[in-house]
Amino acid sequence: MGGRRMVKKRLLVEQYLISKLAQDGIPLGKTKFQKLMYLLTVKKIVDVPDYQLYHFGPYSSVVDLDLTYLKHDGTVRIEWIDYGSGYYGYRILPEDTKGIILTERNINTQAIDKILEGFGKLNTRELSILATAIYLYEQGITDRDVLVDKVHKLKPNYSKGEIKSILDRYLDEFLELSL
Repeated sequence: MGGRRMVKKRLLVEQYLISKLAQDGIPLGKTKFQKLMYLLTVKKIVDVPDYQLYHFGPYSSVVDLDLTYLKHDGTVRIEWIDYGSGYYGYRILPEDTKGIILTERNINTQAIDKILEGFGKLNTRELSILATAIYLYEQGITDRDVLVDKVHKLKPNYSKGEIKSILDRYLDEFLELSL
């Protein structure tokens, strides 16, 4: 797929993801957005070329730039939120979706919906752990105990028990998901 078409498709997927979660009343911040886009990338629903492991798990500067573009284009609104107790973050909301024409020819909305049904309601913490484990799994680390240890080393603020619990609940479901 040509570069321009690939970018257009990625932007459509991102717009759909933001709109769908807002429509379903599911909060979306920048970290959660990055992780969901990573899951869509792994399942080859969208092509994001530069994911690398970062502090909160897989991160793409391309996805971050896309968000900035969508904000300046007036398609999304990004708000700074004070959650209290010293916690701050972003909330991403659709601003104007009138210009989006979503058809099966443009993007695979059914596949996106399937990912969102299974993983869209996870909180950012759970998605961060799951996406990090999937990133490592994609790098060839498939043994569950080794995976738990590696994720724990990368995310020492999460207990091995919490990591194992999240992987037990969601990893196989994601890996076995056919789209």
